[in-house]
Amino acid sequence: MKIKMMYNGIKVGGKLYRGWFAKSGYVRNGSVCNDTITFYAKSSTPNLPRKIGLYVENDSDITTDYFDNDRVHFAPEHNLYQDVLAAWKKAEIRRSEKVVKNETVFLEKWEKLTCDYPRPEAARQRGVEGAKERLNEALRNLAELKK
Repeated sequence: MKIKMMYNGIKVGGKLYRGWFAKSGYVRNGSVCNDTITFYAKSSTPNLPRKIGLYVENDSDITTDYFDNDRVHFAPEHNLYQDVLAAWKKAEIRRSEKVVKNETVFLEKWEKLTCDYPRPEAARQRGVEGAKERLNEALRNLAELKK
């Protein structure tokens, strides 16, 4: 079965299993691997097929009504790691571009508001500062990812 990494999930045999990728540390055999990328399946996604060569974790326990979504960890030595890394980068770029767009629109609308807007000045300022902070962070993230 062919496995393809997409920015919004894993495609197995032509079927897309939606989810997201996150880069974080993962403890394995007592040591932390900081370059691990984990795929988290969405709750609306059916379970990932188990016979595709990936170790799928799911800690669901029906006896205690604890339901977990599938997840797969990809360490740097995994044979699909470069594909996963490319999918993660594409997803991060899309996320950052969306933040840039949303915060830019927010700031443009904010500038058009009149002074008699009923919110206190402190709250107004926090909203603008927060938007500028998120915008700058997204722009830095984009610059770093597109290197």
